Amino acid sequence: NNRSSSNIQTQALENNSEVKEVRKTGRVSAYSRALSRYGLTTRQTNRFNLFPRQLQSRLMSLGVDNLKRVLSINDFQINQAYSLFGYTSGMQKLILGLEDKALVSLLNQKISESVLVDTLNPENMVASSSTLVPGENAIPVQDASLLALGESLSSPVILICWMN
Repeated sequence: NNRSSSNIQTQALENNSEVKEVRKTGRVSAYSRALSRYGLTTRQTNRFNLFPRQLQSRLMSLGVDNLKRVLSINDFQINQAYSLFGYTSGMQKLILGLEDKALVSLLNQKISESVLVDTLNPENMVASSSTLVPGENAIPVQDASLLALGESLSSPVILICWMN
């Protein structure tokens, strides 16, 4: 009978997500229960626990997806978190819409919100996507068409036709 009650207790603990979270990280915090529901990785949870309590509270206010994202950005540290939360919630949403490198870079620069209001808008954010930046060896479209024309003019077949 003791054995079955012990098995029941063990099973109950295994099914408790908060207990699993504590086992995973070895830490109990005011946010352990919420973090266990968010499905953070051990690394993300450990990073979260490195932030001071007042920042933990603010980080939790970002929502699950943004919390997971910022905890996955290696360069997003305590200073960047303080910088992010120095902006209004509307500006924070715009900043969180940036790609990781741009987000960290902007937070490191600590640009005033009044300057960002004029420059950080949805249209500019779409235009600044790294997918729109040509690669190192990219040839501008005009240059590419000129190169193609030059190659076609230097072709021996064209030269023969031109001589006739």
